Amino acid sequence: GEEVTIAYVDVATPLVQRKADLKERYLFECECGGCSGEEAEAREASKVAWKSDHVSEELRDEALKLAEEACISAEKMRGSADEVLERVLEACAKCEVVLDPLHVSLMRLREHALRLSITIANWEEAERQCEATIAPYRAHYPEGSPLVGLQLATLGKIKAFLGRDLEARNNLSEAAPLLLRAFGQGDPCVKETEERLREVMWSMDGLGEMAERTRAIQPPR
Repeated sequence: GEEVTIAYVDVATPLVQRKADLKERYLFECECGGCSGEEAEAREASKVAWKSDHVSEELRDEALKLAEEACISAEKMRGSADEVLERVLEACAKCEVVLDPLHVSLMRLREHALRLSITIANWEEAERQCEATIAPYRAHYPEGSPLVGLQLATLGKIKAFLGRDLEARNNLSEAAPLLLRAFGQGDPCVKETEERLREVMWSMDGLGEMAERTRAIQPPR
């Protein structure tokens, strides 16, 4: 049968930090396929890649410090959601100049921007930020990961709420089997994703009057 594995730490975290966390918390040196070998090395390189090889060390340090400070501000909610979102988006804009789109620090910033955008019901910004996380999620999490499924489901729900049915269908159709495999048929997240997918399909088939009304009163969560 297929081997079942469990990650003790977030596998999107860069290797050096993962190994340190595992050593400190669980007292072992990890030598799994995700932590060693050529494929692992290639994945790890993308997590900390720069936009250009010509970026100075000073700019690199400044970008990483800015990203860290903005993430801390978002985690501790230093200010209103609007104010914190503004700071996070400013950090995103500055870090985009230096960090590769797959860089983990930029991905974390976008996760916070997504959460804050949903909090204040800024769905267009939520769509932009969620869409920008999909490529790094695919790069940093294993194939078939439920975390990728959850992010795709979130993006699909946002697009459905905004009336972008074709894109919503594609995202939800990809998310549904990933979530089903991970959580099972009775899971609330699976049921909600499948329900939203049905609503989108009804709308695209010209049977969407009820789906439109449902979508209008049920924003993404």
